[in-house]
Amino acid sequence: MTQTPLAGVDVLTGPMSGCWIMVYTHEGVTTVGHVGTFLKPTDQKSIAAKAAWAAFTQQVPAPQLIAGFNPFTHWKERGFPLKVGDDGNGSVYALVTTDHRLYSIYLYRQGGNAAPNTYRIAGLQEIVSVPRSALTHIPD
Repeated sequence: MTQTPLAGVDVLTGPMSGCWIMVYTHEGVTTVGHVGTFLKPTDQKSIAAKAAWAAFTQQVPAPQLIAGFNPFTHWKERGFPLKVGDDGNGSVYALVTTDHRLYSIYLYRQGGNAAPNTYRIAGLQEIVSVPRSALTHIPD
């Protein structure tokens, strides 16, 4: 799991492939955690990441869980935005705002794949967090 304080600025992380984004307060610091699962829920790396997160939520003092979501699931369930023109590969990013709003963003690389740092935002969706009671164990 990687994490960064949500210290007065929004946090953008990705690309996402099934990872979970968690927002929590631990030892007085509100933090965004990127729980890096692997490509399949049954992969050993995914199982280890989920176990590490579950153990983190049970430590003393326990973190106060605020919100969490899987940004990739939104697009997988509702369909990916269509490519336009010379769009290259698509990718999903997660955005967490300072007021704990959660967004899933779908981007296409521009210029085919020749312009590595130029993207088109093809879709943006605000996501409702899974219930707090479900944040201690990441589902498959």
